[in-house]
Amino acid sequence: MKTIIGNKSSGWSYDSENNTIILSEYVSTFEKIFQKKTGVTTLFVDHIDRIKVYYTNTPMPPYGQIGHYIYFKILGKDGSNVSFRAYYGEKTKEKFLKTFDILKNVVCIEDENNLIDNIRNNNIAAYIEKLEKSKR
Repeated sequence: MKTIIGNKSSGWSYDSENNTIILSEYVSTFEKIFQKKTGVTTLFVDHIDRIKVYYTNTPMPPYGQIGHYIYFKILGKDGSNVSFRAYYGEKTKEKFLKTFDILKNVVCIEDENNLIDNIRNNNIAAYIEKLEKSKR
């Protein structure tokens, strides 16, 4: 099973048949032709030590209001790491949670802020705001 989280030009998927995570990022035509970029990275789950779940505080246009994105940081057994936006909001919530539940059975996932449970409970934005207030 391969489920795309995000969209085909920018997102990620987990391929259970090949036990891989596939990251896709937007690549311009210039980059494709002249820099030979594909925009696709394949990570073999066997090479992953663990995945950390975290969020970022990101200024949003046009007024700089702070928004929050959920990211995965994949830590490789060889010491390498890669971070990518993991959750794209309500439109992909069901696919995200279904894929996450499969993935957590094959790799260690650290979610110290309990973000995934709060995505499940439909209150992730309010929960992150509460976390942020407690830091102040």
